Amino acid sequence: MARTHRELECWQLAYELRKPLLKIIKRPEVARDLNFCGQADRAVNSACHNTSEGFYQYKHRPFAASLRIARGQLGETNDQLDAALQKAYITPEE
Repeated sequence: MARTHRELECWQLAYELRKPLLKIIKRPEVARDLNFCGQADRAVNSACHNTSEGFYQYKHRPFAASLRIARGQLGETNDQLDAALQKAYITPEE
């Protein structure tokens, strides 16, 4: 049984996704696109934040609700990565 949110595999995966995305939005050519950067930053951070918040509520229903929100934010993050590819901010390999 997990004692902290950091032990949850879903949080770990969201965290691992967050690291490279935050590097991408710091690139000078990307950073000029404030709308993209703001939305991508909020979405990827929200996945981690909602997972942790739900974990510390210690009840199944609120935790499940927080995980549904986190999953939605990961979907938005995925769409932001698609947009980054279309805008040539990232390569298909990235």
